[in-house]
Amino acid sequence: MRKVSMATRRELVEAVGERYRAADRTSKGKVLDEFVAVTGLHRKHAMRILREKAPSRQTARPERRIYTEAVRTALILLWEASDRLCGKRLRPLIPILIEAMEGHGHLDLEPTIKAKLLQMSAATIDRALKTVKEGSPRLRRRGVAGSELRRSVPIRTFSDWGDPAPGIWKQTLCHTAGRWRRVAGHALCLKGSCPMSRPPLPPFTHETALQKVRAAEDGWNGRDPERVALAYTEDSQWRNRSEFLQGRDAIIAFLATKWSREHDYRLIKGLWAYEGNRIAVRFAYEWHDDAGTWYRSYGNENWEFAIDGLMARRIASINDLPISEGERLFHWPLGQRPKNHPGLEKLGL
Repeated sequence: MRKVSMATRRELVEAVGERYRAADRTSKGKVLDEFVAVTGLHRKHAMRILREKAPSRQTARPERRIYTEAVRTALILLWEASDRLCGKRLRPLIPILIEAMEGHGHLDLEPTIKAKLLQMSAATIDRALKTVKEGSPRLRRRGVAGSELRRSVPIRTFSDWGDPAPGIWKQTLCHTAGRWRRVAGHALCLKGSCPMSRPPLPPFTHETALQKVRAAEDGWNGRDPERVALAYTEDSQWRNRSEFLQGRDAIIAFLATKWSREHDYRLIKGLWAYEGNRIAVRFAYEWHDDAGTWYRSYGNENWEFAIDGLMARRIASINDLPISEGERLFHWPLGQRPKNHPGLEKLGL
C-alpha cells in the first residue's frame, strides 16, 4: 500500500472530488479506481471522502508561546552558571541552581518564572537555548593529563567497584567578570572517611532503578551492618515494621540485632515502581530462628533518595509466614544471590 501524506491526500481530494461528484456511474467507477490506486485507501472509505465536499482550509493557528522572554533570559543565566550543560543534564540541576543562586543573592525570580523553569523538559531547554548556542563560540576542552599518562592508569567504572569509591567529585560555582563559572576537581580520601555519592543517581530510569534494587539486595545479603549503612544518608529516616529509626548509628544497631536472630538469611528484591528520586520495591526473604523454625517474610518498601544517590528515607511493611524446611525456595550459598537464580516472579512469589 502506498503511503500518502495528509497534505497530498487533501490536494487529491480537492482535485478529484469535483470530477467524481459530477461524473455518471460508469465514470465514477474509473475515477474511484484511479484514486484508490494512488492513495492505497479502502474503496468504501475513498467513496465516502470523495462524496463529501472538502472543507475550506483554515488559516494556521498562531504559535502559542508558553515560555516568555523573561523565562528564556533566566534559563540562559542558569545555563551559563552550569558551564553550558546540555538540556538533559541541565534539567535535574535547575532546582539546585535556583536554590543556590537565590540563597547567595545572585538570582531573584518571580514565582511564575520559577514555576515555568521547573516544568521545562530537556528538549524544550535545548530549543530555547538554540539561538544563544549558535551565537556562542565553542570552547575546546583539554584534559590535564597527557595521552601517555591516561593510557598508563587503569580505569575502573562504577560497576567495577565492589566497595565504596575511593574519592569524591567536588564542584564550586564562582562569579567572575559578570559570568558564572564552574570549578571542578577530584578530592581523594581513604575509603569510608569522607562523604561520597552512590550511583546510579536520581532521577531514575527503568534500567538504573533495577540497578539500585539489585545493589540493595546484594548489600543486605552480605549481612554487614556497617557496610549496608553506607548506602543511607547520615540522617536517614526509617520505619521498619513498627520501629522508627534515624541516623546511621541507629541503622547499624538495628541491622546487627536483626541478623543476630535471623539465621541463614537469604533475600530477593524486585522492582515495583519508580518515579524521580523514589523507588517502590517488593521483597521476600527466608530465615530461621534459634529454635530452627523457618520463616518466609514478605514485604514492601518505599525508598526516597538524596541527590547523591544515598537513601534518605525507607518505609518497610513486613509479614512473617512460618514454613517447613521442605517449603524453602532460597538455597544458594550464603551471600549474594547468583545472577542466574530466578527472581520473585519466576518463583511464583
